[in-house]
Amino acid sequence: MNIYDALNKELQQVNIEEFEILSLSMYGELTIIGSFDSSYHHELEIYIKNPSYISLPKYFESPTFRLATLQEKKDLEKERLFSKGLDGTVICIELDRQLAEEFDQPFEKHYIIAENFTYKFGLVYHYKRENLEEGERIAEWVK
Repeated sequence: MNIYDALNKELQQVNIEEFEILSLSMYGELTIIGSFDSSYHHELEIYIKNPSYISLPKYFESPTFRLATLQEKKDLEKERLFSKGLDGTVICIELDRQLAEEFDQPFEKHYIIAENFTYKFGLVYHYKRENLEEGERIAEWVK
């Protein structure tokens, strides 16, 4: 099972639907967070190393992650006029696929081209809190 299938399988087992691009660091790491209610905390962090192309909106819901197909790569290269080809792994993020299929509607596809894709689960609070349990932490931006 590849990393995208593993993540999708885990997402089906938990109630994480809200996603947000949190940051793009000066070291070239894009961080996306996922949560049931991102006002208070997040339970998932996705790290994407050295993205060279990002077409995701800042906020999105119910994604499915996978590698882009050969045809999608060709279409993306042609559509975006990449003169030197696609440099890196092309990740496809489908938004609200299940809902779109239920109503026989097209679903949104977005792409990220990057070097690496990893993720980790853990409860990260967006406010000060005492008595953290193992695996829990407070977000770096909370003062």
